[in-house]
Amino acid sequence: MALYIVQGGLQINIVPPELSVYFDIRVTPHWSKDDVLKLIQKTCEEAGSDVTYEIVMQTMDFVGVTELTDSNPWWVSFRNSCENL
Repeated sequence: MALYIVQGGLQINIVPPELSVYFDIRVTPHWSKDDVLKLIQKTCEEAGSDVTYEIVMQTMDFVGVTELTDSNPWWVSFRNSCENL
């Protein structure tokens, strides 16, 4: 998880009424979309009752793990190239 943007107040020494943060979250391909959403919900609940979240951009197309077998021509080509080095 990487923090990319923090938005808050407009001047020094004044507490803003709202603070926004933006994260890029990358997870293991073994997690489901529900696992990720549960993690986000749990984290917000633990942070406090006034903490909410909104998913701004969702690219959660879980495609699974690449098969590293001889049936995968891209893997075979990559493996052979590495072996030849």
